[in-house]
Amino acid sequence: MKFLSFLIFIIFILPLNIFAQNKVIKACSDNRGEYPNINFVKGKTFGIWVDIINEALIRLKIDNEKHNYSLSITGIPITKCQSELIKGKYDVMITSSYNTRRASFFYFPPGSDKENKPCSSPFKFACNGFVVISPKKVNNEDNKYVFNGKIENLPDLVFIDKGRMIMGDLEEKGIVPEVSEKIDVSINRMLKEGGVAITSVHTGITMLQDAKYSDKITLQKIPLSITSYYIPFSKKSKFTEEERLSFWKSISAVSNDKTFLAKINNQYK
Repeated sequence: MKFLSFLIFIIFILPLNIFAQNKVIKACSDNRGEYPNINFVKGKTFGIWVDIINEALIRLKIDNEKHNYSLSITGIPITKCQSELIKGKYDVMITSSYNTRRASFFYFPPGSDKENKPCSSPFKFACNGFVVISPKKVNNEDNKYVFNGKIENLPDLVFIDKGRMIMGDLEEKGIVPEVSEKIDVSINRMLKEGGVAITSVHTGITMLQDAKYSDKITLQKIPLSITSYYIPFSKKSKFTEEERLSFWKSISAVSNDKTFLAKINNQYK
């Protein structure tokens, strides 16, 4: 009888306990942060993106107890985040756009390579990209430069803050930007030397709202790029295809839940 009880435990109960165990999703993200999306302050990580992912994990567990995950986020330079993800030190990256090179190292959601319109992917985590900032004055005269959306239309002098993913695309077109540690350094150099500065959509809007720059810079109306951003998995991660797809589906559901988004957006106003 004791042996039979032990056998039942091994066959039926033990697997359930294994499935119920918490599995940590190790993530890395750009340590510069972008309020209110993701922020790293005094050892704490918080923001809208963090809330969305945590809610997605809660819903995953409710739907199926074997999907019992928790999230661990480390803020590091974005280029290091990419390289460490390739090695498998982290499971996911928050966030990345799709391109063929990254797809050789990372798993992206289905259809990421077939987006016909900007930010139209059903699996997108965020809609993001890069913008062009120009000085309002050049040699004390009004700057008439207008960016038309094509990289070839950029002037010879381009400034960019360190670690931006668009740098590879610029270099492929023969544009070697002047790299600064921070965006405000890029902006200050641009105001003195001319040219343009490139940064993320969110950072560009933030700079335009900054009293130090609002009357000195122009945020060009046409972005340099705008596309869906995802949470890709490392190809060396131990998460299965089924687990990855379940995760992306839950992320998509929460990202499109207007009631939930309104609730968390209010928390960061």
